[in-house]
Amino acid sequence: MFNLFVVSLFWILMSDLYDSAQAKRLYGFIAAGGTTGAVLGPLAANGLVPVVGQDNLLLVAALVFALAAVLSVWLRRVAVDGAAHDNAIEAPPTLRTLLSGAERVVRDSYLLRIAIYVLIANLLSTFFYLEQSRLAGETIADAGERVQFFAERDLITSVLTVLVQVFLTGRIMERFGVSAAAAVLPAVTIAGLALYAALPDLYIVAGIMVAERVAAFALSNPALKVLYTAVDVDERYKAQNFVDTVVYRGGDALSGALLNGLTKSAGFSFVSVALISIPVAGLWLALSARFDRALNARVAEHVR
Repeated sequence: MFNLFVVSLFWILMSDLYDSAQAKRLYGFIAAGGTTGAVLGPLAANGLVPVVGQDNLLLVAALVFALAAVLSVWLRRVAVDGAAHDNAIEAPPTLRTLLSGAERVVRDSYLLRIAIYVLIANLLSTFFYLEQSRLAGETIADAGERVQFFAERDLITSVLTVLVQVFLTGRIMERFGVSAAAAVLPAVTIAGLALYAALPDLYIVAGIMVAERVAAFALSNPALKVLYTAVDVDERYKAQNFVDTVVYRGGDALSGALLNGLTKSAGFSFVSVALISIPVAGLWLALSARFDRALNARVAEHVR
């Protein structure tokens, strides 16, 4: 839960600092910092254990978080309109304000479109995650070999993600728009579902998951964060946080429940579930195609 909230708040802060045009250019590079940290963190932990001991790693982590906190305060102060934002969110939270994020998402078609995109993304990505775990248990008997398999896949994913974030994300969003970047993930998912239905193999699923995660971290996530630069500060701190936490984890939980219901209760095979999911992914792709039009309309509205 902490990881969900702290990442959500980080991107909310970024939407305070940058407008939509700047975000399209910079968010891929900024996101590469997170991916690089995901690679360097385990390497640093392995190197520090013999030096400081396992328990003292918590103190090292605390120092890193303290540095991040200092940087966040500094970034807040250099925001062009930081003072106005501070005044806008000083009111103490009540039950109504805590629920207003959900209320805004339901009532605002712009925010609702983002929430549905995130929900479908998690519904379908969790299917591949659960199927990969099942196939790995059936295919790779040795636990050590399974750990190695997942570690190698994660390393490949992280390296490819950083490369795309640094060299391609900004260029794609600036040249082709937010819709194109957001559409890559549903397009990859549709191709992956069709491929899995034809060849339900562990290494096929693993390859699909690598492609999906690279598309999600390098293109889809930065594209969605650009959309929040066109909403007011109240919507950023309430609606965006609701989508990043409740909707995001809700998609995970709903996917697991639906998969269990279809495969165990209704007797569907995993291949049948994949075929059923393709029209849902088609709706997801169509949803992403309207993001640029909605973003431009929102920006124009704020200008007026």
